[in-house]
Amino acid sequence: MRYVFVVQGEGRGHMTQAIALKEYLTKAGHEVSGVLIGKSAGRKIPDFFYEQIEAPAETFLSPNFVMDKQKQGLNLTHTIWYNLKNLEEYRRSLNLIDEHLKKWQPDLIINFYDPLIGIYSLKNKMSTPLICIGHQYFSLHPNFNFPAGNLVKKAVFQLFTRLTGYGSTAKLALSFKNFPDLPQKNLFIMPPLLRPEIKQLTTERQDHILIYILNSGYADEIRAWQIKHPEIKIKVFWDNHEFGDNYFPQPNLSFHLINAEKFLEALKTCRGFMSTAGFESICEAAFLGKPIFLRPTKKHFEQKCNALDAERSNIGIKDEYFDFDRFIKHIENYDTKQTEFKNWVEQAEKKFLEIIENKTKKQN
Repeated sequence: MRYVFVVQGEGRGHMTQAIALKEYLTKAGHEVSGVLIGKSAGRKIPDFFYEQIEAPAETFLSPNFVMDKQKQGLNLTHTIWYNLKNLEEYRRSLNLIDEHLKKWQPDLIINFYDPLIGIYSLKNKMSTPLICIGHQYFSLHPNFNFPAGNLVKKAVFQLFTRLTGYGSTAKLALSFKNFPDLPQKNLFIMPPLLRPEIKQLTTERQDHILIYILNSGYADEIRAWQIKHPEIKIKVFWDNHEFGDNYFPQPNLSFHLINAEKFLEALKTCRGFMSTAGFESICEAAFLGKPIFLRPTKKHFEQKCNALDAERSNIGIKDEYFDFDRFIKHIENYDTKQTEFKNWVEQAEKKFLEIIENKTKKQN
């Protein structure tokens, strides 16, 4: 069977999920004919994605969020204005999607939470079936827990999630834990999709704390704490090209551009992992038995949901700022086994192939 991926390029989680699923599909004798990657003007698709996906790849401009001046949180007004201003570009993106789907002729399209494929499905009568994958689809399940209040943000988040999955024959909701499927709603609860490299790593504990930040504005907060605790070694990975790779503002504090090999080595050997609350990096750290601290990006409702979900699943702890003192205490008392989570992750390959192959056969 031939598959085409559509991947949201914000952060790295959807990209690593696509890499993992591509591995499952090719092992089973299928082909990923091409990949369409939604990007924003302010972010570069990391080289590791092109190197590891090993399929023809095309980028297109896709709706995205705009950061505040401090580069710490979302600016809703600027986000709305930015996306309205780019409506003509999004029309071109829809044409590009149409052109490549006709060129690649897939048996099934798999969308990793990019909104334009939902809009494309709204505009076109699609003969090719569509499956959507993401942790966000778990928000449509009654067992998902939302932060208290935030009713408007919850409604907007769920509306956007439904848009990305419009016209799909199945929504595969990635989750930290197993819950009942809702086949009547085409909603299936799935294990996290982790890259093969993660499962091959032998974890060890060295002396550094590893941090992954989606937005560069948190660098000052990290640096201010480390100045007071210069004996604590901290490695930070980010997407800020202004300072280049291997930036050392202080002897025991380093900043590195996102790089698959370097990040995995730092994750494998860290004593603990701190992050803005992207689902995929949480799962990778949990699988390796690392203590985890989550600080959701400001005004990023989805990340607040991720952090709450992780805490309630005993995957990590959370707060509104990087509380290093609390995290160091957490490290000392952490159970690194995570047996239930690892067993759940190991079911991923079988479950994904079963549903995807079944949905493809029904259409052929």
